[in-house]
Amino acid sequence: MQFITHRRSENGKNCIYVFGIKLFSFQTKTTSPTMQSVDKMKIYKKIRRYAGPDGFHRMKIDEFYAATGLLPNEELRTLNQKIKWDMIFNPTDLKRQCADKILVRKYAADKIDNQYFTKILGQWDKASEIDFHTLPDAFVLKCNNGSDMNIAIKNKAKLDIQKTISICRDWLNTEYSLIYMEMQYYGMQKIVFAEEMLDLSEVEYKLYCFNGKVEFIEVINNKMEKDPDCSKCYDRDWNEQDFYTEERKLTKHFPRPDNLNSLISLSEKLAEAFAFVRVDWFVLKNKDIKFAEMTFSSNAGEIEFTPKSMDETLGKLWNIPDRDTFGNIIQ
Repeated sequence: MQFITHRRSENGKNCIYVFGIKLFSFQTKTTSPTMQSVDKMKIYKKIRRYAGPDGFHRMKIDEFYAATGLLPNEELRTLNQKIKWDMIFNPTDLKRQCADKILVRKYAADKIDNQYFTKILGQWDKASEIDFHTLPDAFVLKCNNGSDMNIAIKNKAKLDIQKTISICRDWLNTEYSLIYMEMQYYGMQKIVFAEEMLDLSEVEYKLYCFNGKVEFIEVINNKMEKDPDCSKCYDRDWNEQDFYTEERKLTKHFPRPDNLNSLISLSEKLAEAFAFVRVDWFVLKNKDIKFAEMTFSSNAGEIEFTPKSMDETLGKLWNIPDRDTFGNIIQ
């Protein structure tokens, strides 16, 4: 039987059909992106249950086509298209390890010194087991299997512990990989962990690496609630670039970091095994740097370049192997 997936509106609801069977329906308009993500995860879980592993794989093809307008074996030109293919069809064990915010340390420890790691204060696979009594007055709670799952606690005495446990439980119950089909997160053992609180500066660095080489550096401003600007890009020699990757470009110029050569060298050591990865660093007020994470699907392959032509320009730096109709690399 031919696999068919389509969506249509019925009585104000979006309905998902596979093999002609209505698997799930949800409100077309939701109150938040979180609700949209929850609906989407339920859809994929239903598809996997009804259509089996083959149907789930074909749903990935549908997701890729919906995002790019291409089939996975067609020519990919832009960086975003290539990120989409890589995250949906090309997860590897090493990518899964390095996408895990805890396991990545084992990989990174063979390449960079321990001084660049933030101290882990504890880790738990159940939110109810978080030992708040042993944690300091200030710390950060994170989840290891995705993005935007962190809470900075500056004063433990004022912390609503039950609310915090509830948030952490939601993190652990979230199959993050199915929100945008970032399959390097799929099947990851979910863990909540506490890190030391860092005395952070207003910026962080994101180094975009192609074939193990840093091609450009994005400076992110972490004071967006006070500053309407967002980001600025530099090349590896710290020449300001005429493109940016967010809705707004920083008007402020950042001086060349004293440790730029070290920052590039460390990032390239971490990136040497990958065709594309973004290596992120925290910057402390004393100018020291701390390793943040390695990201293989930057913005889930939906980076908003200005000008848009940069998407294809950067895509030329990454050669994607030939693929079959299911998106698999042809050996």
